[in-house]
Amino acid sequence: MSVAQLEHALSADSAARKPDTEIARQIRTIELNERLTDATFERLNGHFVVGSQAALALLLLADRSSFLDPPVSELPTTPAPDAATQQRLLEAAQKFALQTLPRLPNFLATRTTLSFDNSPQEATKGGYFQRMGLHLVGTSKAEVSVLDEENPSTGPTPAPAQTQGGLVTWGEFGSTLLIILSDSSHGRIAWSHWEQTSWGQVAVFHYEVPKAVSNYEIVTPVERTQPGFQSNPSAATGGTIAMVARSTTQWIHTKPAYQGSLWVDPTTGTILRVSLVAD
Repeated sequence: MSVAQLEHALSADSAARKPDTEIARQIRTIELNERLTDATFERLNGHFVVGSQAALALLLLADRSSFLDPPVSELPTTPAPDAATQQRLLEAAQKFALQTLPRLPNFLATRTTLSFDNSPQEATKGGYFQRMGLHLVGTSKAEVSVLDEENPSTGPTPAPAQTQGGLVTWGEFGSTLLIILSDSSHGRIAWSHWEQTSWGQVAVFHYEVPKAVSNYEIVTPVERTQPGFQSNPSAATGGTIAMVARSTTQWIHTKPAYQGSLWVDPTTGTILRVSLVAD
């Protein structure tokens, strides 16, 4: 459904004073065809108690829509810039990535990861377990910094990928951005639209990188189990041989095709947001 339809549905649920669990269950069944922007999310989230099931379901819905374009009604009516202006915006973005990012101080940030699962849950206390969609199963926090980040194009597999479960990313402080800009120059990058954000009006470009020129790497752990034999010599029995299984972890490196968008401040060339979807 659209964001407008979602807003209408949640307003009806609020007017009907439906229980929190019922509203959360309804939100989990929804798939948006537009992005739930930060401004609209904050407005809708105001209907729910902080930390409630409905609030968490709405957060997950917003995150799952993050790769979509905003509703047309929320886009500025500013005409698209001409080709020369578009080129100047891209050059300013490249200058930001190549000259500004490397000179940044060693910024520290806290990465908060919310983990969701769709395993069966108790619908009611003591009741049968049922599949009720994705739900929060854990939250973790870790301090990250510019200097501690490893460049995936030259360095070894980052330590977080070896210790954490689920999807782990690195390169947010610049190395991934440099890979995207370099690869997209050999792929395709084109104007998409203007977008109104908390930073003001920004220019959005869409890029596509084919597999043949991709330098974006995905590292996947694969468990390998191999049969083996273990002998146990004994004078009384003449010796025994037992079959044992040995498990080892192999890291599979792939460089797929990928695409995404860049959000560029038209005044400074600062890249404010980036998305990446790998094949």
